[in-house]
Amino acid sequence: MAIETLITVAATMIVGLSLGLLFFLIDFFRTREQRDWRADFRALQLENNRYLQKVHDENTRFFRSIGLTQQQILERVDRVD
Repeated sequence: MAIETLITVAATMIVGLSLGLLFFLIDFFRTREQRDWRADFRALQLENNRYLQKVHDENTRFFRSIGLTQQQILERVDRVD
């Protein structure tokens, strides 16, 4: 009877540890994929911000070259219906 109890306890522990390891691996790979996705998304955001800053600088140079101030530009934007 004692040996049957030991076998039952050992089998329960093995199954429990196996399931724990399985859940750990699933969670590990899932979070790793999310981190990769977030890193890619952040890189795209940074690239987009650099592009928008470049366009903004080009537009600012153009408007200054034709003699418009930022205040005049904002007034014209506010008047658009």
